[in-house]
Amino acid sequence: METNLSQFKIKLKTDEFAKRRLVSGPIWLELDGVSFPAHEWVDFPVAILGFWLTNIQPLMRGRATFCDFPFMDGPYLLGIHVERKGIFTLTPVDREADEDETLVPASIDSELLLRQLVCASEAVIATCQRNQWIDQDLSNLEALVLETKRHL
Repeated sequence: METNLSQFKIKLKTDEFAKRRLVSGPIWLELDGVSFPAHEWVDFPVAILGFWLTNIQPLMRGRATFCDFPFMDGPYLLGIHVERKGIFTLTPVDREADEDETLVPASIDSELLLRQLVCASEAVIATCQRNQWIDQDLSNLEALVLETKRHL
């Protein structure tokens, strides 16, 4: 069965990151050119990339078939389901929207998702190190990136 795979990117604007209690700044997803939750969505990139890398671990190891990538700000998450070996189905979800407002699921190469997670995380880590924003969340993110790279 032939599946048309979608394009997927984790987008960042690291030059707009700031640190108060947590590092915040623009981080959003693009699925076939459509931004989710919104273009230049502001959230907490260190924290949410850490959540996402933690949540994807059971899928990488074949111990689960579903996980969520929640955003901290707002009712948004990306549902990830193992469609078959090497293919994930991504479903953008607004938990406050009516059922008929849910976005269309898309199939992507699972390795693309993992590589996007690693690439975005490495850019966030470099930005935090350059600005000397070193904390436990950053150390956790660094360890999760290493674990994910071992899987790739």
